[in-house]
Amino acid sequence: MLDTFGAPFYVVGVRDEFIGDCLTSWVRIGQDIVFATIYYFIVIWGTLSRRYNLKESGEILAESWCVHNVILPLVAILPLWLKYLQTLRQAYDSNLRWPYLGNSFKYLSATLVIIHGTAHPSQRRSRTWITCFISAMFYQIFWDIVMDWQLFEIPPEMLICLLYTS
Repeated sequence: MLDTFGAPFYVVGVRDEFIGDCLTSWVRIGQDIVFATIYYFIVIWGTLSRRYNLKESGEILAESWCVHNVILPLVAILPLWLKYLQTLRQAYDSNLRWPYLGNSFKYLSATLVIIHGTAHPSQRRSRTWITCFISAMFYQIFWDIVMDWQLFEIPPEMLICLLYTS
């Protein structure tokens, strides 16, 4: 984990890349787990100290600036930022721009959409933010399907056959 978190300072190995991919896959689930954990701690603390009941616990959590503007966005941003730094380090180590910078843009665009949505919650329904959100999402889907999974790869032999039969 230290090498994964220290991505810009160490050469990225297969293990580090795998851990980074797992962390980015768990962003949504991680937010839910962190939120539930905080909720249970608030309920337990409030119940044991007899300061407030279950309904008040939910209201405290719903109004918590720290949870909604710091903790949950960090859970979403940190794995994406780590993968962004990993891909930049891979580009540096291999001395190749492609495909590493294209992959890094996938993580950077997702991070910027989350940061902007967190910093400007009133603009989350704006046409610009929705357009950026959808564009980042489609870029991520495209990159995963075409570049990472290579589902639409045409072998060179088939490409030559297609060119000569046309």
